Amino acid sequence: NNPSAISEFALNSKMKLLLFVTFALIASFTNAAGIGGAKPLDEECVGEWAGLMSSQDSADCVLAAKAGLDALNAQSNSLNRFGMHRVVSGTKQVVSGLLYVFQVEVAPSSCRNNGEEVALGDCELEMERIKTWELHVSSQPWKEVPHRLVSMTEL
Repeated sequence: NNPSAISEFALNSKMKLLLFVTFALIASFTNAAGIGGAKPLDEECVGEWAGLMSSQDSADCVLAAKAGLDALNAQSNSLNRFGMHRVVSGTKQVVSGLLYVFQVEVAPSSCRNNGEEVALGDCELEMERIKTWELHVSSQPWKEVPHRLVSMTEL
């Protein structure tokens, strides 16, 4: 029996155990902090659209939801714009920036879907035709276009 081989084996076993414990602690911390996993949106991001948009400095999640709605309208072949009625629920996940997943209620509006920007109260919604959509929107504030629609699904 070689004593140096035994001590090398013991050292390797201790290093492996230390690495295992370190990774377990990191995994535990990131889950507890909400890093790496989706977590529910803050209250400032969910609710009636008029109330969410009335804040002078709208939260990033509200701006992301608006960008998602604008992209939905851009990709729609509807004659009239969809207007946001409310953000029902959603999650956010830390990725390279944030990934928001919104469940939103939208309805056709009285405004034409011609790509022009319209103010919140300018378009009357056809409330009897509300539809629910799931919008996945990435938020990367350092980019020239900070919010981008990743995917959309009618529910």
